[in-house]
Amino acid sequence: MSFGPLLFGGKGPELGFGAWGVGGGEWGAAGDEDDRLTAIHMARERGVTFFDTAPSYGAGESERLLGRALAPVRDRIRIATKVGPRDDPQRSLEDSLRRLATDHVDLVQLHELLDGWEQRLDTLHRLVDSGKARALGVCNATPRQLRRALDLAPVASCQDAYNLFDRDVEQRVLPLVRDSGLAFLAYRPLAAGLLGGRYDAAPTFPPGDHRGKIYWFKGAEFERRRR
Repeated sequence: MSFGPLLFGGKGPELGFGAWGVGGGEWGAAGDEDDRLTAIHMARERGVTFFDTAPSYGAGESERLLGRALAPVRDRIRIATKVGPRDDPQRSLEDSLRRLATDHVDLVQLHELLDGWEQRLDTLHRLVDSGKARALGVCNATPRQLRRALDLAPVASCQDAYNLFDRDVEQRVLPLVRDSGLAFLAYRPLAAGLLGGRYDAAPTFPPGDHRGKIYWFKGAEFERRRR
């Protein structure tokens, strides 16, 4: 069985909206809320039907804004959220549903696979069976973890970093994804903005911005990638 149609309606490759930035945390100073809502509305108006978020994006603010913006078109879009590696899966998902103003998400993902992840995956599987999510996914899994996850539950998707610089998943993960009929969700497709072409010199980010910790924005590595 191929799970891609389950998530994307059988349409094949699809452009989604990554909603970390609209949460207003760890991406510089939080912008005006109306501007962040406008970004969500513009994505929807231009044909985006898949929105990916997490409770950690702005401490729930990303989910809350998506809930406000997408409630009128909930039956026409798909929402994916995540559960943190140390969070109680049921409580986390129920809190997400409340912020998203919906009775289910289309995909719930285990954000990281740390110690005890198998038990959390089993709990998420039961939440899918209960109707609180329609499909189950994992993020940032090693090939060994992904194989184990597939043995434990009907995993529908795998999410990992993938862009023109970071292509190791082509050898490490994508063959298993294809062979297993999973949907693959690529995050950081523009290398956190570096591939957008806006930086002529190594940038300095505000305190708390996660990009300040990424090595490709620094020194010789930045210059290599900029060229």
